[in-house]
Amino acid sequence: MNKLKIGLIAIVLITVFASCEDMFRGAVLEVELPDHESKLAPYAFFKDTDSILVVKVGKSVGILDSVNPDLVLDATVELYKNGSLEHTFIYNTVTNSYEVDLGRPFAPAAGDEYELRVSKDGFESASATQIVPLAVQADSVEYVEQGGVDQFGEPLDVVNVTFTDPAGVNNFYEFSGFVNIKYTDPFDTTVTYEYQKPFYFESNDPNFDNGALSDATFDGQQYTIRLETYPAFWGGSNDFEISGVINFSSTTTGYATFIKSLNDYWNADGNPFAEPVILYSNTSTGLGVFGLLVTDIYEF
Repeated sequence: MNKLKIGLIAIVLITVFASCEDMFRGAVLEVELPDHESKLAPYAFFKDTDSILVVKVGKSVGILDSVNPDLVLDATVELYKNGSLEHTFIYNTVTNSYEVDLGRPFAPAAGDEYELRVSKDGFESASATQIVPLAVQADSVEYVEQGGVDQFGEPLDVVNVTFTDPAGVNNFYEFSGFVNIKYTDPFDTTVTYEYQKPFYFESNDPNFDNGALSDATFDGQQYTIRLETYPAFWGGSNDFEISGVINFSSTTTGYATFIKSLNDYWNADGNPFAEPVILYSNTSTGLGVFGLLVTDIYEF
C-alpha cells in the first residue's frame, strides 16, 4: 500500500513539473530597466611639488551600454582655495586631461581647504573638498640593498623610514620612489647602460594596508616602518652604480582610502572567490576622487 502511495505521489510531481516546463517553454520575459543617468567622474591627485596640476574627467555608462566610458570634453574644471576661485583648468588635447601650469611648485599651506568643481551641460556637477595635510619630514631613511629575504628565500631590498607623527591628527602616509641603475658592459668597458625602475613597496607592518600607512596605533610618536621590494638588480652593488629617490608623503584621508580600495580591486581581479570591490569615491556624484599629497624627498 505504501509503495502505491509513493508511486502516485511521484506521478503527480512529474506531471506538475512537466506542466511548468511546458508553460515556460518559449516564454519571453521582458524586464524594463530604468534609463541610466550618466555622471561625471573626475580624478585628481595634486602633490606639493607639482608645477602642473592635472585633472582627468570621465563619465559613467549603463551596464548594458556598448560604448566605452570616454573622457569628457568641454567641461568646466575649477579649483577653489578657502572658498575663492584659484584656478580654471584648460583641456590639453595631447594628454586628454585638464591642466593648469603654475610655473612654480604647487606648495599648498597646511590647513588650507581646496575644492575641485567640475561641471558640464547635461550632467550633474561634481565636487570634492580636501584639507591640506601637515608636512612630515623623515627623521631618517635607510636603503639596504638585498637586506632581507621573502618566504621563499629570495632577496629583498629594504627601506627603513623613521619619522615623528604629529599628535591629535588622523595621519596617512604613502611611500614611493625609483632606483637608477648604471653599469658597464662586461665585454666592452667603453659601453655603459642605464635604466630606471620604480619601487613597489610591501610591508608586514600591521599599520600598512595595501599601500597606505595609518597612524591609528602610534599617534604622536616616533615610528619606524620597514618596507620591502624585490631588487632592481642582481649581483653585488660593486658591479653597479646605484642612485635613486624615495618619496615619503603625507596624504589626505580621501587619497589614502582610494589607494587602498584600488589595490584591493586589483588583488581581487580574476579571483572567482573574492568579494567584489567598489572603488572609493569622495565626490558629490559618487564617482571619481580628489586627493592631496605633501612629500618629503630623500635621495640616495
